[in-house]
Amino acid sequence: MDYEENMKIFLMELLNFTLMHSFFRWEDKWYLQKSGTAMGNPAAPSYANIFMHQYETNHILQKEQWQQGLRLYLRYIDDIFLLWKDTRESLISNITQLNQIDQRIQFTYEIHDSQINYLEVTIKKTNDKFETTLYSKTTDRNNLLTYQSFHPTPLKQHLPYSQLLRVKRIVSDPEESKAQTQIILNKFKKRGYPNEVLNAALERAQSKDRKTLLSMPKTEKTNKTTCVSKYSTVSPQFKKIIQKHWRILQIEPDFNNIFIDEPIFAFSRAKNLGEIIKNVTSMKPNARYKGTILCKNCSNCNNIMEGNTIAHPMKGNRIKLQVNGTCDTKNIVYMMKCPCGKAYVGQTERKLKTRLTEHKSNIRTKALKSAVAAHFVEHNHQINQIKACILEIVEKNEETDNRKVLLKRENHWIYYLQTFRPYGMNERTEFSCYL
Repeated sequence: MDYEENMKIFLMELLNFTLMHSFFRWEDKWYLQKSGTAMGNPAAPSYANIFMHQYETNHILQKEQWQQGLRLYLRYIDDIFLLWKDTRESLISNITQLNQIDQRIQFTYEIHDSQINYLEVTIKKTNDKFETTLYSKTTDRNNLLTYQSFHPTPLKQHLPYSQLLRVKRIVSDPEESKAQTQIILNKFKKRGYPNEVLNAALERAQSKDRKTLLSMPKTEKTNKTTCVSKYSTVSPQFKKIIQKHWRILQIEPDFNNIFIDEPIFAFSRAKNLGEIIKNVTSMKPNARYKGTILCKNCSNCNNIMEGNTIAHPMKGNRIKLQVNGTCDTKNIVYMMKCPCGKAYVGQTERKLKTRLTEHKSNIRTKALKSAVAAHFVEHNHQINQIKACILEIVEKNEETDNRKVLLKRENHWIYYLQTFRPYGMNERTEFSCYL
């Protein structure tokens, strides 16, 4: 494709920015990658391929010491397969020289006389020919997509067919191919695939010629529009609606030369549960915000009372809080409320979510020595009905006893909010902190 010079410059600037600004996060800190580019960058495979092409051209394919022994040289991104007709020592010497060119580019190698594994293929030399079969590690598990998984039905029906084609393409010996085919079918059966789906896939795969499968497929250009959306429960209906009304676009004068054929439907998957949990950004206190905010990274966030005001448990008037914390904040005086409106004031040097987890555990195990648990059990409240917020954050000071300061501030809030029994859940106060 030909581009104008200014467009080429623009694209190169974009590519340079993308490759040189690879950021990643580790434990809530952001880092800039200074060497290479991130593996998750969409441009990374092409970038690596271009780099390796230049590298191998300059340091391997045009070097005399390599040409003397090289019979075959194949590469897939950064995995290389070659046939060497010279001595083993000369090959190792050449690789050692390569590893001295750039410390960031280091080659590891395996050398075998009759058999070697390359990517997903085991290559064997038998007499005057090479044979290939599937390579799998001894630690490999059956991670095939389960048939009950929430994926498009056509995808699940096509998956056995594609895996059976993979066997037919890679395994050169007919008897070995039959054995590997049965192994693949058994794996799919264990993942819940019905026999009719597997039999249909097997019949289709067996009708294909291996020589045709090994040849480069011809890609046909199409003018079809690709309709991409995230897969959901309404995706099948969404597809039917577009197909039903596609003719409207075909007869519209402004679009009939664009939307000629019906579209190809493609679905991108939504985030799975693991990705949702891992990718949640941990919230930190914002100096401009007062009150308790969710950390969005723990199971206790549902029990947090957000906001910068609370209602007085007895009088009902609003009390403005001056705190600025999350579930992760330590050294605090906190308040807990039950569904019937009674409150409990406590203090802890640990995180709010740690103390809240302990209170919930006491309720679950009916540990009646705990004032909060005793009240929840007595009144048949549910664990998920407990609510908590931070009343005050106590700054640590080396000159004072932090524990005593926390107890004093706890007493202050107990009397201010009137949370001692029978008006609240606090049973007693600690006066030793004043001594």
